[in-house]
Amino acid sequence: MLKERPMKTAEVECEWGIAPGERGQPALVSLVPGGQLLFEHRNLAKKGRTISASISTQNFISPSDDLGFR
Repeated sequence: MLKERPMKTAEVECEWGIAPGERGQPALVSLVPGGQLLFEHRNLAKKGRTISASISTQNFISPSDDLGFR
């Protein structure tokens, strides 16, 4: 079965660090998440063109510390 992909796609991935806390129970290392934002648009202007953007960082609150994009 062939399935067509949607024309517009947006994905968000968030990551939090977890480490053993007091008494050995899991606890968050930081409340500030890191992760990746991804946007794709297929068939731009109905001409079959594709555009995609990706931004990744370890800190969504202050992304200037560590920011990557393509």
